[in-house]
Amino acid sequence: VALRRQKAGKRDGVAAGETVPYVICAKQGEAEMASGKGIADRAYHLEEVEGDVVPDLQYYLAQQIHPVVSRLCAPIEGTSAGQLADCLGLDPSRFHAQTSRD
Repeated sequence: VALRRQKAGKRDGVAAGETVPYVICAKQGEAEMASGKGIADRAYHLEEVEGDVVPDLQYYLAQQIHPVVSRLCAPIEGTSAGQLADCLGLDPSRFHAQTSRD
Protein backbone atom coordinates (compact mmCIF):
# COMPACT_ATOMS: atom_id res chain seq x y z
CA VAL A 1 0.00 0.00 0.00
CA ALA A 2 2.76 2.42 0.98
CA LEU A 3 4.77 1.64 -2.15
CA ARG A 4 1.73 2.27 -4.37
CA ARG A 5 1.08 5.56 -2.57
CA GLN A 6 4.71 6.60 -2.91
CA LYS A 7 4.70 5.76 -6.63
CA ALA A 8 1.53 7.87 -7.03
CA GLY A 9 3.30 10.85 -5.42
CA LYS A 10 1.43 10.71 -2.10
CA ARG A 11 3.35 11.95 0.93
CA ASP A 12 1.33 10.64 3.87
CA GLY A 13 1.69 7.00 4.90
CA VAL A 14 4.84 6.35 2.90
CA ALA A 15 7.68 6.95 5.38
CA ALA A 16 9.18 4.23 7.58
CA GLY A 17 7.30 3.92 10.86
CA GLU A 18 4.11 5.60 9.63
CA THR A 19 0.77 3.88 10.05
CA VAL A 20 -1.03 3.23 6.78
CA PRO A 21 -4.80 2.70 6.94
CA TYR A 22 -5.95 -0.02 4.58
CA VAL A 23 -8.85 -2.29 3.75
CA ILE A 24 -8.76 -5.77 2.17
CA CYS A 25 -10.55 -5.64 -1.17
CA ALA A 26 -11.64 -7.74 -4.11
CA LYS A 27 -12.46 -6.61 -7.61
CA GLN A 28 -16.18 -6.50 -8.16
CA GLY A 29 -17.33 -9.61 -9.97
CA GLU A 30 -14.36 -11.74 -8.84
CA ALA A 31 -14.90 -14.54 -6.39
CA GLU A 32 -14.05 -12.92 -3.08
CA MET A 33 -11.33 -14.62 -1.03
CA ALA A 34 -10.67 -16.92 -3.99
CA SER A 35 -9.04 -14.41 -6.28
CA GLY A 36 -5.68 -16.15 -5.86
CA LYS A 37 -3.95 -12.97 -4.73
CA GLY A 38 -2.11 -12.74 -1.45
CA ILE A 39 -3.45 -10.54 1.31
CA ALA A 40 -0.86 -7.81 0.66
CA ASP A 41 -1.94 -7.64 -3.00
CA ARG A 42 -5.54 -7.11 -1.90
CA ALA A 43 -4.77 -4.32 0.60
CA TYR A 44 -5.79 -0.84 -0.55
CA HIS A 45 -5.64 2.60 1.04
CA LEU A 46 -9.09 4.03 1.71
CA GLU A 47 -8.56 6.59 -1.07
CA GLU A 48 -8.03 3.74 -3.57
CA VAL A 49 -11.35 1.99 -2.85
CA GLU A 50 -13.50 3.05 -5.77
CA GLY A 51 -14.96 1.72 -8.98
CA ASP A 52 -14.62 -2.04 -9.26
CA VAL A 53 -12.39 -2.30 -6.14
CA VAL A 54 -14.70 -3.06 -3.21
CA PRO A 55 -14.12 -4.26 0.37
CA ASP A 56 -13.96 -8.06 0.54
CA LEU A 57 -16.92 -8.79 2.79
CA GLN A 58 -16.26 -12.54 2.82
CA TYR A 59 -12.74 -11.93 4.12
CA TYR A 60 -13.98 -9.74 6.96
CA LEU A 61 -16.81 -12.11 7.87
CA ALA A 62 -14.48 -15.13 7.91
CA GLN A 63 -11.41 -13.51 9.50
CA GLN A 64 -12.80 -10.82 11.79
CA ILE A 65 -16.46 -11.52 12.63
CA HIS A 66 -16.73 -15.33 12.69
CA PRO A 67 -13.89 -15.98 15.17
CA VAL A 68 -15.32 -13.50 17.68
CA VAL A 69 -18.91 -14.72 17.31
CA SER A 70 -17.70 -18.33 17.66
CA ARG A 71 -15.88 -17.54 20.91
CA LEU A 72 -18.88 -15.66 22.29
CA CYS A 73 -21.29 -18.46 21.37
CA ALA A 74 -19.04 -21.35 22.44
CA PRO A 75 -20.74 -21.71 25.86
CA ILE A 76 -24.18 -21.92 24.23
CA GLU A 77 -25.25 -25.53 24.05
CA GLY A 78 -25.86 -26.83 20.53
CA THR A 79 -23.97 -24.16 18.63
CA SER A 80 -21.11 -24.95 16.30
CA ALA A 81 -18.60 -22.99 14.28
CA GLY A 82 -20.10 -24.44 11.09
CA GLN A 83 -23.63 -23.44 12.08
CA LEU A 84 -22.49 -19.90 12.89
CA ALA A 85 -20.59 -19.71 9.60
CA ASP A 86 -23.75 -20.72 7.76
CA CYS A 87 -25.69 -17.97 9.56
CA LEU A 88 -23.08 -15.46 8.38
CA GLY A 89 -23.42 -16.68 4.79
CA LEU A 90 -20.04 -18.46 4.83
CA ASP A 91 -19.25 -21.99 3.68
CA PRO A 92 -19.78 -24.07 6.86
CA SER A 93 -17.49 -26.85 5.61
CA ARG A 94 -14.51 -24.52 6.02
CA PHE A 95 -15.06 -24.33 9.78
CA HIS A 96 -14.92 -26.95 12.50
CA ALA A 97 -18.23 -28.79 12.70
CA GLN A 98 -17.75 -29.65 16.39
CA THR A 99 -20.71 -28.55 18.49
CA SER A 100 -20.04 -27.00 21.84
CA ARG A 101 -21.08 -28.84 25.00
CA ASP A 102 -22.32 -32.00 23.25
